[in-house]
This record gives sequence, structure tokens and C-alpha cells, in this order.
Amino acid sequence: MLSPTHSLVVHVRHREGTKIRSHLFETAITTDDDEPLVPGDKDRLVTILMTDDKASEYLQPGQRFDLWPEHGVGAGFGKNVGTGIVSRRVFV
Repeated sequence: MLSPTHSLVVHVRHREGTKIRSHLFETAITTDDDEPLVPGDKDRLVTILMTDDKASEYLQPGQRFDLWPEHGVGAGFGKNVGTGIVSRRVFV
């Protein structure tokens, strides 16, 4: 059985004036229904855990992001495997 926790990289583009900055965040993703993510899934609610201090700069509610395979995957790294929109943030 596959684990409902996934290691993916969140890729975010952030506009600052006329410049567009890009940042990668290592994450742990859990699905709200405890079912594994499957390529092609639509409208899945997930919780994304990040420990990077820059996350609050880049990820605001309404921000779009891409999901990439985890670092070190090789040929698959940098390939978009999903997209999402931040709906809320919780700081702990």
C-alpha cells in the first residue's frame, strides 16, 4: 500500500515590481482523505508542510504553485507533476 505522505517540491514564481523570482520549497504533503496522490487527480485537498523561512514571502492565499518530483529524482526533476492554489496558511 502506498503512503499518503508524499515528498514533492513546491515551485513558486513571485513578482517583485518588474522582476519575477522563483523559489523551490521542499515539502511533505498529506492528502485530506488519506488516499495516495495519483497522477491526473483533480480537485484534491492536501496539507503541505514547509519549514523554509521564506515560505511566508512566496506563498500567500491565492498564490499558484507547481509540484515537482523530489530533489535527486534525476530526469524527472523540474517536470511539473501538478499544480495548486494556496487557500490558507497556518503558522506553528
